[in-house]
Amino acid sequence: MNVITISREYGSRGTAVGTAVADRLGWRYVDDDLVFLVAHRAGIDDGKVRAYDQEGFSRLWAFAQDCVGAVEAMAPTVIGRAAHLPEAPELSTQLQRFYSTRYLRLVQQMIRALAAHGRVVIMGRGAQVVLRDTPGTLHVRIVSPLEVRIRQVAHQESIGDREAARRVRRRDAAVARYLRHRGFQVTYVRNI
Repeated sequence: MNVITISREYGSRGTAVGTAVADRLGWRYVDDDLVFLVAHRAGIDDGKVRAYDQEGFSRLWAFAQDCVGAVEAMAPTVIGRAAHLPEAPELSTQLQRFYSTRYLRLVQQMIRALAAHGRVVIMGRGAQVVLRDTPGTLHVRIVSPLEVRIRQVAHQESIGDREAARRVRRRDAAVARYLRHRGFQVTYVRNI
């Protein structure tokens, strides 16, 4: 075994388990820093990349951004034809967008590169699907009963149970949208 992927339910203490496992093995732990790696690779601010990340993913927002990006990608050609210019003008870098498909491709590349290097615990981002056929990889799913997760989030974030329940449900829905939008067909079996 050279790689561990961990998927977890929000509030199940998956991050604590992942960091403890990585510390115990002396391996690298990768979670939110994957966003920074992708931003660095894309040469853009991590805030633009974070909007495509699983935590607050919105399919509508991603679709709108991708549509704007597609129009911008066609704009030099369309503007050039409309103005009867022999060559299409260049767009300023301000108009260039970061596409959800580019995000997905870069995340998958980073996950594969981290796995190739080995000795890594990768948290979330569909790594269990990206590396499903990679030898030497252990896939772990961390779950907890909803009530336990709500109490954990309430305690960890110093909020009431009602607000914690809302956040847990919202985060679960965002992660599910992220995985579906990325084409991941993942089913989990709960131990009873």
